Amino acid sequence: MAIKILLAGTAKKGHIGVGTCPPLEQALLEEGFELGNVDNSQALINLNHNRTSLKIFNSRAAHEKFSFLVLLEPKSVYPSQYAPKILEKYNRCFYPGNRLRQSLEEEVLGWPYLFNENPANPGAVEIKLSDYLAEVFAEQIFEPVRWSSRKNEITMIAANKVSPTNENLYKIRRIFANSLAPDTLKLYGPLWSESFLNQLRHRLAVLVFSLKSGYSPNLKSLFGDLGKSYPAAIGTVKNKHTVLRDSKFSLVIENSSENITEKLFDALINGAIPIYIGPDLQKSDIPPQVAIQGVKDANSILEILGTISVEEISQHLESISQFLQSSAFLDVWSASNVYRRIASEISKTIRSAQ
Repeated sequence: MAIKILLAGTAKKGHIGVGTCPPLEQALLEEGFELGNVDNSQALINLNHNRTSLKIFNSRAAHEKFSFLVLLEPKSVYPSQYAPKILEKYNRCFYPGNRLRQSLEEEVLGWPYLFNENPANPGAVEIKLSDYLAEVFAEQIFEPVRWSSRKNEITMIAANKVSPTNENLYKIRRIFANSLAPDTLKLYGPLWSESFLNQLRHRLAVLVFSLKSGYSPNLKSLFGDLGKSYPAAIGTVKNKHTVLRDSKFSLVIENSSENITEKLFDALINGAIPIYIGPDLQKSDIPPQVAIQGVKDANSILEILGTISVEEISQHLESISQFLQSSAFLDVWSASNVYRRIASEISKTIRSAQ
């Protein structure tokens, strides 16, 4: 008899049961599992720690139980789920895109990258990643001559988030967003140009979530820079890929120094050379040449813009093109393959205990 597995999510539109994470559900079915409910499942997968689903599952399932945690939110967003007392509640934990917390003896478990148009409101996947890559290569967007005709110099697509912990890169985002002029930077995302009241509401929501999850927040991290202005802010973006396809560079500042997420890959698949601040790319088997690294401040970015040569641009674009066409990208970082690896490891864990 097939083992039944229950999935639960914590995202705003997430829920418990079928439909929580279709790519992972498909991978589990391929492994021979069935999708169950709280009453008939032998295993639970929480996509980020969900105290309620774990409690209900443990109380209702009378047979041998297995629980797994997939930590999709970085510590900067959901720090309490990284506490040892939380991690110990699960048979096994997975850290996609976080090489620092993965076993160094194993292959990199990449971030489950999906093609979505709107980062603030991701919906159903509009197009297969492989199909989109075929499209951009057919259009030769990685040719330097095509690249040089792009309208935008630098684009940053990210929310003006805050964190309950000081282990984040959000303040650095704000420093660059405030320092670069609108003729250099096009800044898209929520909370950059919104009212003081909306910014305050966001910070209070993060405060409440932190307290409810049992984490004592860093108030300076939460309320610092409140009300600061950002001249380059344009507003939210409907389709980030359209913007990035018309950008020479993309300022990619990750959530933290632990997690590599979708922001880097959004830039790469659109041929926008990343100016990157985040975890060491080489440690995650990503060629360093796909991005410009080591920038310290806005002046260093302006210096790069003024001195970068045609040869250097060509090298970056060629490295990006080669990486996207290699197994190191789709095999490691596409959502379908990331979730297949997680499903396979779950299968091994359960079957070895039987």
